[in-house]
Amino acid sequence: MPLKIVLTGAPGTGKSTVINLLLKDGFFCMEEISREIIKEAEELGKKNYFLSEPIVFSQAILDKRIAQYQKSQHNNVDFCFFDRGIPDVTAYLNHINCEFPEHFTQALETHIYDLVFVFPPWRAIYTNDNERFETYEESILIDQSIVDEYKKKHPKVIYVPFGTPKERASFILKECYAHKL
Repeated sequence: MPLKIVLTGAPGTGKSTVINLLLKDGFFCMEEISREIIKEAEELGKKNYFLSEPIVFSQAILDKRIAQYQKSQHNNVDFCFFDRGIPDVTAYLNHINCEFPEHFTQALETHIYDLVFVFPPWRAIYTNDNERFETYEESILIDQSIVDEYKKKHPKVIYVPFGTPKERASFILKECYAHKL
């Protein structure tokens, strides 16, 4: 069974860029799924889906992240990288002070990642787009919510230093191989 490795952190910190590099290098990766759900909602005329229907949106994300987690267990590879994980769901809900059903918390209890890499907020690379509506200042607060949520069940959180995407991917791989030994 592969090590389950999550790349997380505030929006706009370079996670998906690094995931894409890892994919290109042949690693098994689970891509971010919230953009897909946001685009589908917009096609149905729903703007700011997370803010307008946070529980419905978050349930859709939770279901897909649980499916990704389960899919990762059936692969004969050393590592499975996730672009965000299950605790990101409740972290975002905590960020907007939204209560959520108990089964969200239960999902956190039963789906644990082996390594957690946090990409800290980085003003130099932060940009907004159609799916990323948060300001840079808000991304700092979201980052803290995410770190707090992961630390509840994942005591060792590893911060990814600033650098080029290749440098960041190399840092992550070095840590992963060291952990695998």
